[in-house]
Amino acid sequence: MKIQIKSGEFKISGNVFLVIENDHSISNGLYKLSGANGSGKTLFLEYLSGFRKTGNIVTNIDPKKILYLGESGIGIEDLTIIENIKLTYWIFGAKLTDVVMANIKSLYSDEQLNKIYSQSSFGMQLMVGLSLIFSEIEWQLIVLDETLAGVDETNKLKIINEIIFRKSESVIFLVSHEHIKEKIEYEEVYIFDKKLQFKQ
Repeated sequence: MKIQIKSGEFKISGNVFLVIENDHSISNGLYKLSGANGSGKTLFLEYLSGFRKTGNIVTNIDPKKILYLGESGIGIEDLTIIENIKLTYWIFGAKLTDVVMANIKSLYSDEQLNKIYSQSSFGMQLMVGLSLIFSEIEWQLIVLDETLAGVDETNKLKIINEIIFRKSESVIFLVSHEHIKEKIEYEEVYIFDKKLQFKQ
């Protein structure tokens, strides 16, 4: 899987928020996107994912194989955590196999799975969406935009290990203002002074 980014300007409401000076080709792998608050990281990822349209990005990614998660949990407040996970998997057409359920149960206790979403911790809410990383869907693009910031260190490590396992088959973008403690290899991409740059 490759994503072609053509040189040019990215605009929002008529204003330039990002300038691409050179063409870039993004292949499967893990990328960490950095930049100051308000630099346009989320807007760039929305264009990359196809949620916003531009001629500067050319890709053949199947929209059904994009996992895009932000800094808020996804779930219906009066359902339990496990009911929300089942609903999320149904929406994406994914199966809750024994292997998948074993991975999910490594993130939650039985008590947590049966707790009402609105009464659950922020990290537990975030992991409803993050549980999709363990699904059998062959994601072509995974975007975690500050999603891991609210997850406890033990579960964060489990999720990062799955990301490492998948990076050969997916383009994966992580956005985090925190230092990633785990020793993982990633290519650094950053936005500075309205310019997208790939660290050599």
